[in-house]
Amino acid sequence: MSPDKVLIVEDSILTAEVIKGYLTDNGFTVCGIAKSFMEANACFEEHNPSLLICDIHLEGKKNGIEFVTTIRENHPATLIIFISSDMQLNVLSKAQQTKPHAYLTKPFTEEQLITTIQMAVIRNNQDNPAKFDLTDKDLEVLNMLGQGLSNKQIGEQLFISPHTVDSRRRKILLKLNVTSINQALCIASEKGWLHINPVEG
Repeated sequence: MSPDKVLIVEDSILTAEVIKGYLTDNGFTVCGIAKSFMEANACFEEHNPSLLICDIHLEGKKNGIEFVTTIRENHPATLIIFISSDMQLNVLSKAQQTKPHAYLTKPFTEEQLITTIQMAVIRNNQDNPAKFDLTDKDLEVLNMLGQGLSNKQIGEQLFISPHTVDSRRRKILLKLNVTSINQALCIASEKGWLHINPVEG
């Protein structure tokens, strides 16, 4: 699902307006533009955006990394995309510690921005699937698929038809918002739901 509201935190008004134009042209709603930590914090609390596009260097003493750290603590569900022309390793390292969903280097095109947002949404959906959506039977089937068993073999062990196995497999993919069993296995393994090695292919 696309973010419903976007907050742009950027100390250059010209750059912020360009970004706003990119976003509105692609159907996003920009709820505000802020140049400093204080402005950004006030705007965020007023609008509660689902996506934050934040420059690292802002007006005032506090920078974008400090602002994102605050947002991460109080609004962990917010999508975070850093934008910056600063490629110094120490700066990148500090930014990465806040675990943003993406990092975009200035200057960037409209296509690059929109693609980055789309990929951030996909990554967030994959990183935060609702475990309660997967039943014990889903996990059992996923575990068997991870062992390389066919629909027929799984059906024989669980006393269900291969068609039922295939139906459950498709539902697992839908619940986790992925397109392959290997991706589902990677998520299950990373989250500790299953301790298996993903199958090849």
